[in-house]
Amino acid sequence: METYTVKRDGDRDLKFTGDIIADVSSHSYQGPNQNRWTEINVYRTKGGKYVMNTIGRTCWQGEHDRHDATLCDTPEAVLDALRQDGYLSWIAKAALDELQTDDAFTDITAEQID
Repeated sequence: METYTVKRDGDRDLKFTGDIIADVSSHSYQGPNQNRWTEINVYRTKGGKYVMNTIGRTCWQGEHDRHDATLCDTPEAVLDALRQDGYLSWIAKAALDELQTDDAFTDITAEQID
């Protein structure tokens, strides 16, 4: 296990000990001229909770990266945190695909995802 500090815009950063269990990025899917992309990381904390971290990266002058993180008690709460306005983006689904290899997430059904 490692110690992580996850930034959050407009809120205190989260510092915890845990393991990363999903790490996805839209950067490589958008081509070499990509100047904005999204990264999603999901961590399991030493205490058994989850941190869902989203970073909106930018290369535009005058813009800054956007950082958000949600502390979740259950895999279902992680699924809820991955949804934006009730919608799972393709990058959120990619994160969920990585999470499906984790025993705690194998019980998430297709009905919960759709």
